[in-house]
Amino acid sequence: MQLTIHDMKTTKTGEVLVIYILADLHLGAEDFDKELYRAVVKEIKANPMARVILPGDITDALRGSSRLRKVMAHADREDELKEVDKNLKAGLDKNIIPLLKPIASKIVAAIDGDHYDFFSKFDKEYAGQTTTQYICDKLNIPYLAEREGGIRFRITYRKRKITFYDVHMRHGLGGGGTTIGGDINKLVKQAFGQVGFHLHVGAHTHKKGIGEWMEEYPSNQFTKVLERKVFAMRCGSFLKNPEYARKAEYKKLSTGWGEVRVCVDYDDNDNLKIGRVAATIV
Repeated sequence: MQLTIHDMKTTKTGEVLVIYILADLHLGAEDFDKELYRAVVKEIKANPMARVILPGDITDALRGSSRLRKVMAHADREDELKEVDKNLKAGLDKNIIPLLKPIASKIVAAIDGDHYDFFSKFDKEYAGQTTTQYICDKLNIPYLAEREGGIRFRITYRKRKITFYDVHMRHGLGGGGTTIGGDINKLVKQAFGQVGFHLHVGAHTHKKGIGEWMEEYPSNQFTKVLERKVFAMRCGSFLKNPEYARKAEYKKLSTGWGEVRVCVDYDDNDNLKIGRVAATIV
């Protein structure tokens, strides 16, 4: 698992970091909800303390079996693959990157998920890399990996006080649970063994749900037991009910995004700490 640290400064206690979880965007899909996306972009741009994470399926590109068929279809024919690479870049430059550019400075990390394409070995700059990596490189967004990664929000107050809020995000594998509770339980099960995170984020199932529990841990001096609230979240998607879902007789998919509001505060020893935390799904 790859990790990234995102530094933030706060000028006062009580200030609230808002983490926007934009899961399964599927930018470029026929059923992409443009109005919903415009609404969240407007919110993010208006809040200087807003930050964004992208837990996979940023675009509606190929899935694994389709990527394999693409390789077989062109069978190492250099001229054909160079043309495919050129068209792939042109599509991303024209249709995808402009949608992310208004909030790019606030996106702290991204992973691939299931829907992504890749560049052939004949591309001079991006050979073997994914479309997610290309997007991240063009917009200066930290790329973590294909399936999962960790983000530490390192929050500083007046250069001398520091606290952390740690997030683990994964795209997810397989089908979700039949119920909302079952879907969240599956996410918690997948996260088993990845301890110490304040927030576990999953995508892939296009469902919405929040689980929370209290976690106990020892103080740095090992003199007392502290506790913190831990969340697990699935945050829907930006796909309106697509044709494939109707044909498969799925239930109507949930659209929306997740927000986690983290308040910065002081403890009894005048140390900066994470105060109240609230998780919601829009």
